[in-house]
Amino acid sequence: MKALFVLNGHKYVTKFLVPVAEELKKNDITVDLFLPHESEKEHRNQEIFAEVNFFNFKRLNLNFFSIFKSLKDFIFIDLEKYKYVHVVSTKVIIFFLIGLLLSPYRYKNKIIILHFIGLGRLFGNKGMIGFFLRQTTKLISILISKKNFFKIIFLNESDKKILKNIFNEKFFSFSKVPGAGVNLNEYFFVKRKIKSKIKILFLGRLIPQKGLDLFIQICNKLIKEYKLNLSAEIVGSFEDVDYENRIIKLIEKKNIKNISLVGETEKPFLHYESSDFLIFPSSYGEGVPTVVLEAMATGLPCIVSDLPGCKEIIDDDINGYLMSNFSIDDWCKKLIFLINNPLKYKNISYEGRRKVENNFKVQKLAFDTLRLYQE
Repeated sequence: MKALFVLNGHKYVTKFLVPVAEELKKNDITVDLFLPHESEKEHRNQEIFAEVNFFNFKRLNLNFFSIFKSLKDFIFIDLEKYKYVHVVSTKVIIFFLIGLLLSPYRYKNKIIILHFIGLGRLFGNKGMIGFFLRQTTKLISILISKKNFFKIIFLNESDKKILKNIFNEKFFSFSKVPGAGVNLNEYFFVKRKIKSKIKILFLGRLIPQKGLDLFIQICNKLIKEYKLNLSAEIVGSFEDVDYENRIIKLIEKKNIKNISLVGETEKPFLHYESSDFLIFPSSYGEGVPTVVLEAMATGLPCIVSDLPGCKEIIDDDINGYLMSNFSIDDWCKKLIFLINNPLKYKNISYEGRRKVENNFKVQKLAFDTLRLYQE
């Protein structure tokens, strides 16, 4: 028996599906991987997968030509040899469903899992683009729904409400799997105490919606107005050159010499370990942010945006802080409060680790995902 993972090419998405593939292999189900060509270099060593194939697809900067090439590959994808098809991330799911609708093949009795890891800039868009995509997907789902068994994975309750307005519960079953989880053998708990020089961390995709501009302004205010002895790291890769240049110019304009642009990392634990706070000022549809989970697993106190995905993780004032606005001063004051209250800082550190241990172990969430193959 065979399964196919259709992924968006982001190496972290592939990484977090590996435990599911390992469990499937133990159950005598071999797993093939289908990825965008642009991610080929990042996925050469994927021994857990029986076969790795590539399709035309761009996660960013879609245009008419790239959309046409992507759709062509999805229309002619050969699913005949697979019992299970596991499709991950909103943009890939949209292309896959259109391909299924236009396919010359008429597949029946496949178990197709649509895994939404966050609605992001597409389904989460509150303007006309988001409305159009949701309504178009709703129509496509009606046209393709009767021949196969469709299962939808959502990460948080807010996403569930949106997805249930798109996909009919008659034909699509819904299951909550809150994220990919954390491997606690890789992310150890670090005992922490407030130091004379504070280090704050921004880690993740470097796109405007993640709030990097706000992070820089928070650093600027902490240094220049609160006179905090501070250093900051920005860890991750830019997905747009223009945005990268804008961020560099902002740092230069503010004349902040204590901010380091580290780039991509293969060892995020080292950055969590050496930091005192994680600041996560995202403004868009997070599913369940893995960065925050990893930080909490190491005991790193987190101050994050009050978004649906973050609420799955953070219990405000217990294992971290949820910020309901983007006032720079409010974010600064929360961080200063924790610096001045070392016992509270310590308690939040321990409670963060406890939350991950109880609810977000990678093995538990892999088994929760695996159950969808067995039902």
